[in-house]
Amino acid sequence: MIRLLTFLSFAALAAVALPSQAATVLVTFDESGISVGNHITEQYQAFGLHFSAATQNTVTTGAAQNNPFVSDGQLIQFSVNPVDAFLSIDSLASTLSLQHRRPAQNQSITITLLNGANQVFQSTVTSSGSQFSTFSYAGQQGLFNKVRFEATQKFFVDNIVVTSVPVPAAALLFAGSLPLLAARRRRKA
Repeated sequence: MIRLLTFLSFAALAAVALPSQAATVLVTFDESGISVGNHITEQYQAFGLHFSAATQNTVTTGAAQNNPFVSDGQLIQFSVNPVDAFLSIDSLASTLSLQHRRPAQNQSITITLLNGANQVFQSTVTSSGSQFSTFSYAGQQGLFNKVRFEATQKFFVDNIVVTSVPVPAAALLFAGSLPLLAARRRRKA
């Protein structure tokens, strides 16, 4: 038992010395397999992102709209009025940045960041009809794992950047050692 505890202590010290890296995900809706007309729900699950299926969203381009505009490729349109959509994140995140736009007129969009059911941050931004605006959150008020978009009219979102919080390597090693401790205990009994 002492050998096992000594090994785990050294492993934990080594894990603390290893740097943990935050994972940053960029979603442009131009990724392979994403096409104009797609409804986005689980296509980004490999990145740990899930779009709610409750509000209709569609991949489009600016040129395909009644009010054509220039975009840097494909983007997502929340197209059901009123908009009440969610982006869920598998792990806690510390930062968020995205571009938003309303094609013909200015509109307010409420962006709420949640940690579970608890509100971490909320901002009402104005989306201009003439160009994309950028929303940024840098973790000032806490970590989040869900983003809620609310608006009275349809709007577009592009270039979503989410930075998730890394799980320290020491925590992973400790969690990995628990089955070893349980097996050892069973063997002694």
